[in-house]
Amino acid sequence: MTLLLSLVPKLEAEFTTVEQAIKSDGSISFLVIGDWGRRGLYNQSQVALQMGKIGEKMDIDFVVSTGDNIYDNGMKSIDDPAFQLSFANIYISPSLQKPWYLVLGNHDYRGDVEAQLSPALRSIDSRWICMRSFIVDAEIAELFFVDTTPFVDAYFLNPEGQNYDWRGVSPRESYLQTTLKDLETSLRESTAKWKIVVGHHAIKSASIHGNTKELESLLLPILEANNVDLYVNGHDHCLQHISTSQSPIQFLTSGGGSKAWRGYYNWKTPEDMKFFYDGQGFMSIKITRTEMGIVFYDVFGNILHKWDTSKDIVQVVFVPCLLQPKSRSTTRLNPSSPVKLSPNSTSVSRIKGSIFVLFPLCDGIGVWVSRHKQKGPIIVIDNYDSLTYNLCHESSFYASLSAEMI
Repeated sequence: MTLLLSLVPKLEAEFTTVEQAIKSDGSISFLVIGDWGRRGLYNQSQVALQMGKIGEKMDIDFVVSTGDNIYDNGMKSIDDPAFQLSFANIYISPSLQKPWYLVLGNHDYRGDVEAQLSPALRSIDSRWICMRSFIVDAEIAELFFVDTTPFVDAYFLNPEGQNYDWRGVSPRESYLQTTLKDLETSLRESTAKWKIVVGHHAIKSASIHGNTKELESLLLPILEANNVDLYVNGHDHCLQHISTSQSPIQFLTSGGGSKAWRGYYNWKTPEDMKFFYDGQGFMSIKITRTEMGIVFYDVFGNILHKWDTSKDIVQVVFVPCLLQPKSRSTTRLNPSSPVKLSPNSTSVSRIKGSIFVLFPLCDGIGVWVSRHKQKGPIIVIDNYDSLTYNLCHESSFYASLSAEMI
């Protein structure tokens, strides 16, 4: 199988970017599975069967794994038969013969980490794309995969007799600082309509592992500051959806790929728990430019929970600006013919009655802004300039537009 993607380094951050093609209608759909690699046992094969059926119905583009890909102690080497027995021979449905994007879990770190990360595995099964931290760029959405295991203090301070392969991680403090810096840079510079962060460990969870305090203190502030829509994880062997009034992020757990039914639940604010299921299953996500839909399924393929959201269409175009920053100019456009918004700008035409307001930014660059009742805000941009583009995506700039909008 030949994958239509490429691995390219991002210039502004260390994360590698994988370019993922979208459908001709501009949408993407994918499945999310976690904590699964048990040689078909503990209903792993049954979950895989239902994934194949749902994947076919949705015509999925790829699969996301939230980690713990090989139990109990990761892979012993590149030649470990567990790769075939827990992955290649299990997820055999035609619809699942798509790219699999995988992060490492804590159980994966108990084996030969370099084996799971090795590109040589793709010569065995070309679906396998596993890295520590990386980005999947699907045009309308970007998925940021984060290596969360090194964040957890207990694996270093109290490993409980387990041996972890920290090659590539030590010195830990430097590794974590670099990961956070690169993630923050990548999120800030992302122009994707939707931002999804994937990690193994939960930021918020009602199951046996609970909230991961290290991620709450180090990772969550970065996600909230950069308008992340979803945080998706595994680790706890359950399915859950948490949404709190303190954070705009939806916290989703898909860790029911095999062994489950822990029989544990601890959450003190029931209004935040939108859904919890202690058994096996998986999740699907479908995204368009304006809408996102999430569905959780059990081991029989039954729908357990749905959640949908939408965003306004915002089109951004830069124009040359002769006004000074903090001043503005208003004009009403002629509906019958294209007009020039400002000197040397691209000709545009808009709906009758639309009023465009010019918001200068800096040094001769500005944006014309209009609100249309049906289509939401339109920011028209010409004469592309990367510095100004970044300014346009700052939350403070959007806030000022909201305050000034007609």
